[in-house]
Amino acid sequence: MSDRAAPLATAWSAVATLAAGVVVSSCMLGRGADPTRFYVLTATVPPSSSAPGSLGIGLGPIAMPGYLRRPMLVTRIDGTQVRYADFERWADPLPALFARALGQDLSTLLDGARIVPYPWYPTTPLDIVVLVDVGAFEADVEGNARLEACWTIRDPRTATVRRGDCSSIAEAVDEADARAQVAALSRAVGELARRIASAARP
Repeated sequence: MSDRAAPLATAWSAVATLAAGVVVSSCMLGRGADPTRFYVLTATVPPSSSAPGSLGIGLGPIAMPGYLRRPMLVTRIDGTQVRYADFERWADPLPALFARALGQDLSTLLDGARIVPYPWYPTTPLDIVVLVDVGAFEADVEGNARLEACWTIRDPRTATVRRGDCSSIAEAVDEADARAQVAALSRAVGELARRIASAARP
């Protein structure tokens, strides 16, 4: 390399290093903190101090329409339109969260009943099977959280339907934020559990 080429190469190397630093810094500044927040449904029936009961309940499957299976929280705009939240998401698939909260509430309401989530082994001892078909489960722009679901209680051996109903439940959303929406939806699940438990009692 000639004496003139060496300083030129050094200068170009410095420029390239500086440019790379600017690009990295811009990316870091542009990315910032992730604003996404994650939510779970919770049991809302006050826990009982009673010993575990003998009733065995197979819970599931929990059926939901496709629009509820997305990870984002959804708000009902009107009869035909919904809106998804960009940064408010479920921490797990919604059917799993729904089944977990419903199962905990049912267990409490039915004196510590043993809840077995779907799927289970054919030899699993069960007294009843509860199936739920959710049609709607979201907050709306008017400040209500609504749950529409049809449910059946079946004999685990014969699949005979013992009881069944379709429930339409509305809970007021206390504040205009996602946390309040999720809390209201959890209360709606608790109310559904009360209706199912009332029908499931011997």
